[in-house]
Formats: sequence, C-alpha cells, structure tokens
Amino acid sequence: MGRHVATDPERAGAAALRLIGLGPGLTPSGDDALCGLLLALRHLTPGPTGARLATALGARVTAHAAGRTTDLSAALLGHAARGDGCAQLVDLIGAVGRGHDVFPCLRRLLTVGHTSGADLSLGVLAGAEAACAGTPLDPNSRTPEGRSAREQRA
Repeated sequence: MGRHVATDPERAGAAALRLIGLGPGLTPSGDDALCGLLLALRHLTPGPTGARLATALGARVTAHAAGRTTDLSAALLGHAARGDGCAQLVDLIGAVGRGHDVFPCLRRLLTVGHTSGADLSLGVLAGAEAACAGTPLDPNSRTPEGRSAREQRA
C-alpha cells in the first residue's frame, strides 16, 4: 500500500479501508499499521506533499472507522490523521527522518502493547516507502556507506 499512496491514492485508500479493524484487541493490528503509516507519511515526505497525502488518506480512514473498529482505535486513527501519535512512535519517525540510529527508538516502540508497537513500526516502514517513492533520488545524497547515489549506479 505504501508505494501507492502518492501514485495511486484510490488504490491506497481502498487498501487502507480493508485494514480498518483487522485483527484482535483494543487497537487491532490493521489500525495500528495505519496509524504508523499516516504519521510517517506526514513527517517523512518532503514539503507539503506529505501533509496533503496524509490528510486525504486520514480523512478517508477516519470517515470509515466508526463501527468498523473499537472506539479507542477509531480515536487513535483520528489523532494519527492529524499528525499525533505516542512518544515512542514520534521518536522512531524522527530518527528515520534525521537518518539517526533507529534501533533504540524501535526497541522502545516494540514495548507498546502486546503487538501494537510492532504493528505501528510496520506502518512506519510503509510510510517511509511512500515517502521515498514520491521523492526523486538526489544523485548527490550520501548512503550510510558514504557513496553517492550516482556512484552506486556506476
């Protein structure tokens, strides 16, 4: 779903709707993944595009959440659609966005709920994929190995 958010919003929206309420618990796995996706999309996509995409997808998700998931999860989806999330989630997205070591933040996020932390992190991965898919590769950017994208292609 992540890669289609920017290129095929209708397809991404349909996939998101299928995730609402999917899984057991107060915050089903599908909802947690959507929360991670919405926050990552908003905060990792450069410029106003991320906010626009997250707002549109978030509005669609929240409009369909009532009655399809728990009240708590519907409320959390609404918060995520507006760019709010738990501190552990926000910290992980911040580390990803700044190119910092994500493992300490990921370890903290994985302690959230029985499966919520893992499900949120999967959503972050999908959001990061969407952010990368919608961003042209800068040939001068450096990889962790110190090589530019242009050098990698050579």
